[in-house]
Amino acid sequence: MDWLNWLSGVFSGLGAPLIAAAAALIGVLVGEKRARLLESRKRADDLNHLAAEVLSALHPFAAQCAAVAWDSGEPQEPNGDYQPKTELPKFDKGSLKVEWKVLPYSLQRSIGTLSLRQSQLNSLISDVGESDWDPPEFPAYFRARREGYANLGLSVLEVMRSLEKLVNKAGGDDLLEDLGDQLRAACEQLDRERREIEARIELHNAREAGNVLLAQKLAVELGLPSAKS
Repeated sequence: MDWLNWLSGVFSGLGAPLIAAAAALIGVLVGEKRARLLESRKRADDLNHLAAEVLSALHPFAAQCAAVAWDSGEPQEPNGDYQPKTELPKFDKGSLKVEWKVLPYSLQRSIGTLSLRQSQLNSLISDVGESDWDPPEFPAYFRARREGYANLGLSVLEVMRSLEKLVNKAGGDDLLEDLGDQLRAACEQLDRERREIEARIELHNAREAGNVLLAQKLAVELGLPSAKS
């Protein structure tokens, strides 16, 4: 039985190192778990801070988009030409001191390209304005301005809702609902105006072609007192 005594002595001798190794391993695992927990908490804190800061910056931007979407201009001295009543919204991503990397790529891109999209929109509006030779109201210019900012405002609103969802904020935000209602109503108004313009063009063409029945029908639809506008 000498070999049993020897084997027992070997395991007995290894006991302390094995216990020490196991304790060290447990310590490493606990340390890693604690580090992951702290990192998760920091990420959640960074995300909540980012959402609060970005939402606070995007809300006035979207609200100003809604104001522009309803702005058909007003006459100004000395010649009565219409000028905008509203300033264009501004968004400065660089002024926000947040950890952008905690956001999903799609949201980073949506927010990061907002200034570029606005710049492209302003260039388009400017081009329309330069070719709008219909004073004093300049309807094409104001229409492009209103339509562009109504659509931009709606896209910003979607970003805001995605941010709220990301941080599990409860739904039913009255401010966002009100903004959405204003922007959608502006789009509906623009659609009505577009249909009226198209109907007036069709009425003009019907008169030019001598289509009396169609001209009368269109005049009634437009609410004109007679076939003449």
